[in-house]
Amino acid sequence: MDVSSLREKHPGTYAEYESLRKGASAISNPIEVITMEEILAAVEAAGIPFKMAPGGKWRVQNNPGVQRPQGLPSMLHVSPPPDEIVGEKIGGVASTQYPESFSTGLDTMQLLAAKQKTHVRKDLKVTQDANGVAAGIHYECAMQLSKLEARIRQTEGFDNFKERRSLSYFKRLAEAGPVVSFNITPLRSDAFVVTKDTVMAIRFDPEVLGYHIVQEKAKFISGPESILVERDDSPSYVQRNRKLGEVLKWLWDAAVQPILQELNLLQSKRGTPTAALPRIWWITSGILGQFPLHAAGHRWHNSLENTLGHVVSSYIPTIRALEYAREKMACASASNPSKALIVAMPRTFGVCELIKIDPETETIAGLLGCERMQYTSKADVMRKLEHSNLVHFGCHGEADPLHPRKSCLFVAVDEDRTPERITVEDLIQTNLPDARLAYLSACSTAQSKATELNEETLHLASVFQLIGFPQVIGTALGSKRLGSK
Repeated sequence: MDVSSLREKHPGTYAEYESLRKGASAISNPIEVITMEEILAAVEAAGIPFKMAPGGKWRVQNNPGVQRPQGLPSMLHVSPPPDEIVGEKIGGVASTQYPESFSTGLDTMQLLAAKQKTHVRKDLKVTQDANGVAAGIHYECAMQLSKLEARIRQTEGFDNFKERRSLSYFKRLAEAGPVVSFNITPLRSDAFVVTKDTVMAIRFDPEVLGYHIVQEKAKFISGPESILVERDDSPSYVQRNRKLGEVLKWLWDAAVQPILQELNLLQSKRGTPTAALPRIWWITSGILGQFPLHAAGHRWHNSLENTLGHVVSSYIPTIRALEYAREKMACASASNPSKALIVAMPRTFGVCELIKIDPETETIAGLLGCERMQYTSKADVMRKLEHSNLVHFGCHGEADPLHPRKSCLFVAVDEDRTPERITVEDLIQTNLPDARLAYLSACSTAQSKATELNEETLHLASVFQLIGFPQVIGTALGSKRLGSK
């Protein structure tokens, strides 16, 4: 169990732990003393601009438009044997961003020195101030945090609290289906794959799935040149549809098909019911996390040259988020009555009308036997959200490319008022112990446009999962007629 479980089961200990962790701003695992020379060697190898602040405090020079140094940890060289590399990648990257880390304002950097036998394995937590300057390491406070973590591990059910996970731990999480994380960098391209039997790395030809190729394709998925969002100066629908088809074909040939072939998951026959297909989980880290891997393919209808013909895809921000979601599902009681929150904003001031939202939300409210909140305030939504286990938002949303924490859903008390924003920052303050399902029928809720921050894809759908909803459905593109049946 992790901090999310500690918060629910031992709130007093959790409060003490949070206080120490914020003060330490440094280490999530038990402390081992490392020298400043080792830290500087690791940071220098990672190519992070740095300097020592007055008083010996550690500072990272951030670009004002970027929320953390780019390229950590995916761009770092490591020198241990291959098995150790895989374990470090899966254990340290795909899992270090715990659900609870979003509630503390802390970011994680894993510094790995790119020199032979110089390998600093530390999770350095840095708390950023308003100017984007990281605070220093507070050794004494971190030591107290280490002692508290040791004490927590003596509590029943928390014996592995904050300890680095073993390969058997990851294989256990893949019993229901493989977990795949792509690692695309200017240096090399790999996929790290966890199955119930093994953990492996699959290397790609850089001429097929190289960083610059993926970067070129990504501009058609997100950003100012995206073909998924209609603008006044957009090419015609036919032209955009043709370009999207080309991207999805490339995505299948270059990335998805090789993974499914390696996993022996290309055995489906035409007409196989979706319920009979195997499951696969894609970790949405890295630049490839922006792509619709579930929609990759050449032809549809009766064709098997696509992802949908072979597997049922789910997305997770990190592998620990998968563990967290499954813990929540296991704890959720089917006997608890459904407490649904349905928010409908078909018309929002300054943006186009969502003409299908009214019938969609009316149908769902009728099925669940509950009221829907149409044109309501942010305060009312946030108050009712904390007491709901099923939520449905039918409204406009927005992904902020430079500040993902400001990505938002729009609500307003009437259609002529300037809308209020329910942001990622607002959502991460909530505590939802009984949450079950969130359906975000809003534009861009599963889209991250922050290419500079592609070490971890943070968007509204992943945040709803991290704040407590084990099952979340989001949308990856904008639409004038958004609605579902």
